[in-house]
Amino acid sequence: MKTWSDEECINHLRSKNPLLQKEAYSWLRGKEMPKIRSYVINTGGNSDDAEDVFAYAITEVFRKYQPFGPIGAYLYRVAQLTWIKELKRRSKPLPPLEEGEEPSEMEETQSIIRHCLQQLSDKCQELLSLFYMDGMTYEDILLQQGEPSPSKEAISALKAKKYRCMQHFRKFMEPFKNRLRG
Repeated sequence: MKTWSDEECINHLRSKNPLLQKEAYSWLRGKEMPKIRSYVINTGGNSDDAEDVFAYAITEVFRKYQPFGPIGAYLYRVAQLTWIKELKRRSKPLPPLEEGEEPSEMEETQSIIRHCLQQLSDKCQELLSLFYMDGMTYEDILLQQGEPSPSKEAISALKAKKYRCMQHFRKFMEPFKNRLRG
């Protein structure tokens, strides 16, 4: 398959030529879809969700992309934000239960986990979310935080911070441990 620059890819996507559009779409899909699929699946979705997220993200690229950075990074970020929005939509509170009806164990567990996460500092919430929900490596997290080239010392410090955050989380979970073990 042909390799294009970001500018060529967006020009072909926006062209009136259906063949060029299809080639550019296929090239971009082949290059970026595995990352998007992995992200969506690792954060609670499935392959169909990933397809939907990719389809929406590609339309946003078509409509809004400006060459200020790599097209793949832009597409991935749009996909991330789209999926996060969808997860929030899905986690909206359920309608009140009928009288005498009990919440499911899973609903109760999710509610407890959300409550305990909200007790953490914003920095801990972000770190745990990036690591566990987004599946980012320590190096990726440091790069996102502006560390130009993460050193072993910076990675060790981040690991220690994540450990402390998890200790706090476990402390907040302690009062609920009997409810979670059934």
